[in-house]
Amino acid sequence: MKFALSLVLTALSACAQIAGPPGAPEAGGQNAPSSSRGTLTIGSFNPARGGIESLKASDVAGLHAAIKKTFHPRFSYAGKLTAKFLGAVNVVAIGVASAVSTEIKPLSSKEQSALVAFAKHGGTVIIFADNSDFQSADDSVLAPFGLASSGKLDGDQTATWVGNVSQNPLASGPAGTAQQLDTYYPGFLSSLGSAQDLADLPGSGEPAAAYLPAGALGSRSGPVVFFADSSLMLDGTRTKDDQIAILNAIALTP
Repeated sequence: MKFALSLVLTALSACAQIAGPPGAPEAGGQNAPSSSRGTLTIGSFNPARGGIESLKASDVAGLHAAIKKTFHPRFSYAGKLTAKFLGAVNVVAIGVASAVSTEIKPLSSKEQSALVAFAKHGGTVIIFADNSDFQSADDSVLAPFGLASSGKLDGDQTATWVGNVSQNPLASGPAGTAQQLDTYYPGFLSSLGSAQDLADLPGSGEPAAAYLPAGALGSRSGPVVFFADSSLMLDGTRTKDDQIAILNAIALTP
């Protein structure tokens, strides 16, 4: 048994040397997400950039704990989206609110390009947009993927799932079944581009959630999930159903 174990460890060590360090650039200089390392790594803005919706912030401590319990991941934080940072994570989650009524600094053109490249090379992107009070930040995270947002609805708004719930990737998944999506002063996705509508708000039925499935941006691309309300991240407003939907979004990671 010791001899067999020694052979296994030797083989693993050789594979690690061939693969190179985490986040090593692929041919052509593009960093690939670290999806083959075994342990999931989730990236987020640090509190200086992401504010209350950084996964390191106390305002989302409950969500952080739920993610940790479900996936046992590593967490990584940065003030800027770079190829190096994104190359060392599997998932990146971005909320547009740095405070209750203050948006994050919008993504620069370089950050937008890095984020799209990350998704095209297999990374999972989860975007929490919001209402028109956060329009500049909304535009900066949605436009690179062909989406747009608008509007501001009052108070609590319950979005219903589109289509067969058992086949809706946010409604049903490894984290369980979410009965609905509970939003608070949300915006809505006014243009979906090529994304699929997953949940609609009451009244006019504007989309509250959508996604680009794996492969939508290219043969190797990862899933990109869009929510029209960033308060889904916050412990003070997030419901059990919201949390299930977020965990199911993370579980889409290839």
